[in-house]
Amino acid sequence: MIVLIATDHAASREALVGELAAVPDYRVLTASEPVELQSLAAGLSGLDVFLFSGRFATVEGKAMREQLRREFPGLEAVQMDGAAPSKVAAWLGELASARAAAAPAGVPVVLGDYELREKRRSLPRTDTFRAVQRSVNREVVLERLKPEFAADAEAVRDFRALVRARAAVDCPVIAAVYEVQERDGAVFYTRELVNGRSLAEIRAAGQRIPAVNALQVLHGAADALGWLGSRRIPRESFAPAHVFHGEDGTVRVANLAVSGAGTGPNETGEIRGLATALMAAADFRSAGARELSHLLALMKAAGAQGLGTWRAVAAESGAALRRIADGGRGGEVPGRKRVWPAAVVLLALVGGTVAAVMHFQKRKQQEQFASRDVSGMVKVPAGEFLFGDGRRLSLPAFWIDRHEVTIGTYGAFLEAVAAGDPKRFDHKDQPAAKGGHEPKDWQGILEAARAGQPWHGAVLTLQSPVFHVDWWDAWACARWLGRRLPTEQEWERAARGTDGRLYPWGEKPDPALANTGSDYPGTSDAMPGGSDGHALWCDVDAVAGDLSPDGVHGMAGNVAEWTDSWAPHPELPDELVPVFRGGDFRQPKAVPMNTPWLADDASYAQAFLGFRTATSVPPSP
Repeated sequence: MIVLIATDHAASREALVGELAAVPDYRVLTASEPVELQSLAAGLSGLDVFLFSGRFATVEGKAMREQLRREFPGLEAVQMDGAAPSKVAAWLGELASARAAAAPAGVPVVLGDYELREKRRSLPRTDTFRAVQRSVNREVVLERLKPEFAADAEAVRDFRALVRARAAVDCPVIAAVYEVQERDGAVFYTRELVNGRSLAEIRAAGQRIPAVNALQVLHGAADALGWLGSRRIPRESFAPAHVFHGEDGTVRVANLAVSGAGTGPNETGEIRGLATALMAAADFRSAGARELSHLLALMKAAGAQGLGTWRAVAAESGAALRRIADGGRGGEVPGRKRVWPAAVVLLALVGGTVAAVMHFQKRKQQEQFASRDVSGMVKVPAGEFLFGDGRRLSLPAFWIDRHEVTIGTYGAFLEAVAAGDPKRFDHKDQPAAKGGHEPKDWQGILEAARAGQPWHGAVLTLQSPVFHVDWWDAWACARWLGRRLPTEQEWERAARGTDGRLYPWGEKPDPALANTGSDYPGTSDAMPGGSDGHALWCDVDAVAGDLSPDGVHGMAGNVAEWTDSWAPHPELPDELVPVFRGGDFRQPKAVPMNTPWLADDASYAQAFLGFRTATSVPPSP
């Protein structure tokens, strides 16, 4: 028995759910808001009992109850205000017993090779059942034209045309059509039974799916809808209720093909609707949350930076899944072991002597290189500029670092902290449990940078950007320098100039102009340094093309950068989290400079994330 409990009284709802949890034959769903009820109802294939109270008993609630009764004939709708959970549970037990007694015992309804087991849905012209194909013992969905339309030639013609359209779909993510039949005056067809739950059902059950699974659901839906669009197959409008996540991780999308030309779906509206549903159903504390958060933000964004087509969503979600598979949570660079081909090993052995001869000259060059000064700030004049999706803002003049803060500068900061009160540069809200500002793996990073040696596959120097720093670390170092972190608006103004260009150099992405991830280790077509000359980190002034109109380096690549701005967490709107900006060495292409990134929290620290500083007054020498 499927029971839906709709009430804004949290205590009553939880008490009743607890009372019914011990009954194995009940499937219990809950809704606390009208919009949640509407989303949930759209994904239900059947409903037996609707229990409601609070705002669901109002005039608006009455209209929703009538809609549910039309969609689920025989629905029991009962107001439960003031009723004890034990009494409601007892009544449900009596109802279930009465329905079981009224059902014909041992007399299955059969259509040809199919035995009807359960009515799942009733539409104006068709009824849908869960059925079993007896010859192969396969569960299917059987959709039958209602008896009163079986003799209507036009209705039968339209039904056959619909089935032909859906049978022509051959996409592995979309539920398959098996066959169409006419038996004993009944016209019906069968299709794949999707074993899974819709996003609305997952949310209604009080559960969440890991961020990686949410990305898989997103990629499956986008892949299916992009497939239909690329073949110009007319279809119904897509809703989150049409995509299902199976217990085994498989993703299936309902077959939405229709006959005729169709009106064409509103892809942008569909994309934003799925983004909203995923925000409610995903676990943003799980691995992959950063990738999912960013992708959902792009799906909901307007303008050129937003994702307005399913094919674009499919490409970006696929890239996000590949980055997670390659680099772990959020794209962190692991200390992976690489298996080299035998030919590469042989070349390494043969080249060993040459390497030894060149070693001392290389060290001499590194020592000269280590003294190179990459400090200095750029003045950004006061005035108007284009921000985000085209808003015109105005800022007073400010100064911002010409380059990202380096390992060498951050090392000097740590030495200064160690020499005095270790907390004198801390932010007032920094957690008491945070022990100092030394990043993860710092000693190994600093040793490699001082020697100009590789660390996790890339040569570091003291001019490489500092990374593995959280927001508290970046804020404290900026304060030690007598500065601050730039606001999100200042950062974007420095990156885009005044004309609202998408990239520091102009309107078009160019993999050669920034240290991005087209050559990131592990990507299918990666040649280390093949596009921009660098596979992971590089020195902050190494890529000359990554230069903004005001002369600021490295905002489109190398490492992303902390800002002083905070924004609501996508899943917890009452909780603010810091914003960071810019491209980094993992991104498959240059990121538009109006793209915001939200951290999990202020303690978020990654190998692709560093910072630069700013000031509102002329900087001291």
